[in-house]
Amino acid sequence: MDPAQLFTNLSIAFILGYFIVLLCSWLPIPDILLLLLLGLGMSVVTYPPLFPMSFDMSAVLVLATLASILVTFNGALGLKFQLLDENGLKMANFVFWFTLVTLLVVSPLLHYLAGLPWGVSAILAAILTGASPLVSSIFSKVKNKSVEFLTLEGLTNPSLDFLLALMLIDAFYKGAQTKLVVVALDQLKFFLMKFIIGIGAGVFVALILYKALNARFHPFYSPFGLLVGLIASYAIAEGFGGSGILAVAVVSIMLSNLPIQKTEQHLLPQSIVMKAVSMLVVVALGSMMHIPRNPQFFLTAGIIVSAFFLIRILLAWMIFSEVLMFRQQLTFALSSPKGYAAVIIMLLLLDLQVPMAQEAFAYMIFFIFFNALLACIVAALSQIAASSRR
Repeated sequence: MDPAQLFTNLSIAFILGYFIVLLCSWLPIPDILLLLLLGLGMSVVTYPPLFPMSFDMSAVLVLATLASILVTFNGALGLKFQLLDENGLKMANFVFWFTLVTLLVVSPLLHYLAGLPWGVSAILAAILTGASPLVSSIFSKVKNKSVEFLTLEGLTNPSLDFLLALMLIDAFYKGAQTKLVVVALDQLKFFLMKFIIGIGAGVFVALILYKALNARFHPFYSPFGLLVGLIASYAIAEGFGGSGILAVAVVSIMLSNLPIQKTEQHLLPQSIVMKAVSMLVVVALGSMMHIPRNPQFFLTAGIIVSAFFLIRILLAWMIFSEVLMFRQQLTFALSSPKGYAAVIIMLLLLDLQVPMAQEAFAYMIFFIFFNALLACIVAALSQIAASSRR
């Protein structure tokens, strides 16, 4: 795509997206849903030379990576070690069983009903197990215990589903000529290295940022240093073979549990950048929502989504019955918006020219939109219910 045209497209998306966000600040509607619809509208309206509008895949990939860094950092802010001690084991138990059951149930459904290859089906099922720190934005006006668990899941799962999807890509499409045992051992080593290096890089950068942020405050360089530190933690972890998203999450958790001077002044600039970048990514994602218009597609997608949410409801009831009321369990189970990791993985599949990656991308777009819509509805109903009890 011509750089001038790309800049024009991003500028128009930014201006229209700003008015959408401004409108949603007055209305009880999460902005992510309207931004997706804005992107969809910009891709189908015909008005040369501006519309229909499209975005360069490589530019979207860069923006999605930056957005995932900033959204992960903001999603983990305020998460105290005490909360991890109390609920961490339960959430780890939920994530393990949810990931395992989803892979065992959803992968065959995608293969036999949607006709996707086994490798693509497993990768798509792995992406579906992820949650997004965007849930904190959708539920920003809702305060209850289920939102705390959603935030904790959003912190845990963006790294694990991303790592699992990368492992499956490597196993199915890069290690096909290798013996199964060797591939399994390689993937186990891959996962452990990603996990250990990601945590190590996060701790290293967090300690440096802690010293830097408690030094003499400067209105420009101090917040800018925080932004550079977040990007550096991601780059260091990825450069040494670790998980960049996990490193950013560790930085956020450590800074949330350490005393930092003038916290709000440090966080305001990067939160503005996060809002701007994530807004552009959501609009660009909406412009890619070219979903097939045939009943078979919607029937298949409906069955898969129903199975997905049934798994979440049953596991939430089994694992969180002691700490969440049934109404809160439903709020948790029905709120599972997908994050930027899903976009990055699907773009990687398209770049690798994996067979039927385009069809898998259509299903992923449907899941992203439907899950965001359902989460917005649940958030609105929770807000109404909370207001009626006052």
